[in-house]
Amino acid sequence: MATTGKTVVINSLPLCDLCGEAGTDRPAVADARIPKYGSWANLCLEHFTLYGCSVGTGNGQQLIPACQAN
Repeated sequence: MATTGKTVVINSLPLCDLCGEAGTDRPAVADARIPKYGSWANLCLEHFTLYGCSVGTGNGQQLIPACQAN
């Protein structure tokens, strides 16, 4: 796993933790802190946007699959 500030390169994308609770499988685009709750989760783009998440120190990292990193 290699890190470049606001992004992290990983072998494969995990599934969105919140979609998983609802019984659906969507890939996560970020590992981020949910501001309203303060907890961290792997989030798909829809949940990342819905909860007003961001990337950066103390907020989260965008997840990049290794096959797309350059």
